Amino acid sequence: MLNPYIEAHEVRDLILKKEIKPREVAEFFIARVQKLNPKLGAFMTITPERALADAERIEKMSDAERHRAPMFGVPYSIKDLNWTKDIPTSMGSKNYENFMPPADEEIVFRMRNAGGILLGKTTTPEFGGRPTTEGGLCPPARNPWNLEHTAG
Repeated sequence: MLNPYIEAHEVRDLILKKEIKPREVAEFFIARVQKLNPKLGAFMTITPERALADAERIEKMSDAERHRAPMFGVPYSIKDLNWTKDIPTSMGSKNYENFMPPADEEIVFRMRNAGGILLGKTTTPEFGGRPTTEGGLCPPARNPWNLEHTAG
């Protein structure tokens, strides 16, 4: 079983040593996000299908490709401000609630090519213009150590 506080480089090392598979990492962290998100409001969109597809794709990489991929098997999230092809990107705005970008933004493209596993899109205030998500399209993001405080 993975430690939820494991360092990214440790996840990568465990996978490269074949002590754990990328799919197991994806399943572990997706389950954690799905369990905690109702209380924390950290994710606007959770992408289990994408995470499992990313894991399957990188499991097919050759050993040489794996060692060149700096994020090989490392789960990550991307802000709902960043365009992600085939995943809703609202930018925290009701005006873009149903927007599906036609392409990935450069950072999303690079994270995918670096071997990362996308868990989903994190909440954001409208257009990233405020420090907290209250009052917008996204749920209020809470501090995991004290739910009375915002994450911002």
